Amino acid sequence: MRPYAAVIFDMDGVIIDSEPIWIKTFERFYKEHGGEYGMTARREMMGSSIDFWSAYVKRELVLGDDWPTAKI
Repeated sequence: MRPYAAVIFDMDGVIIDSEPIWIKTFERFYKEHGGEYGMTARREMMGSSIDFWSAYVKRELVLGDDWPTAKI
């Protein structure tokens, strides 16, 4: 048995490049709610938890009580 040459850790649990999908999703959501998803938001949210980024989006887009973080 050969030893492994490398081990890959993908922190969101899938071994695909999911970042483009997230970017398109956030761009669309921001646009639908009167905002623009730019590099600042990307840097702030990348690699963060769902609790962090949903609260960030709610705060940035000034979403009201109709948008609890669990819905976002």
